[in-house]
Amino acid sequence: MRLCFVSLTNAVELVIKPSENVQKKAVGKTLLLTCNLEGGDYSLLSEFEWRDPFNQVINSEMRRVIMPMTTERWADNKLALIIPQMKEEGSGNYTCSGVYAKSQKLTKSVTLQTFGEIL
Repeated sequence: MRLCFVSLTNAVELVIKPSENVQKKAVGKTLLLTCNLEGGDYSLLSEFEWRDPFNQVINSEMRRVIMPMTTERWADNKLALIIPQMKEEGSGNYTCSGVYAKSQKLTKSVTLQTFGEIL
């Protein structure tokens, strides 16, 4: 007799949209990225946050002088990162992270590149 086991569990992961690993944005333009949990239950996700290139948590209470940015939790549970006016200093890696089921650390990163506007 031969036994065969098949795993029916879906991979739990964070997904950033737009989905390109490198996002290019003109200086002065607005940037909007969303982070979404796929394959899991949002009620099991904690410490859901965006971090800037300096590994600082980005949140709605934080005042940033050099380049304002904020996060918003939407009704569909996505966590949005909003940079109203992109600056050259905004280039770098941004990371969305969370802890799933109190034990599984999830992270997904995107690289932002800025360029001067073409007049």
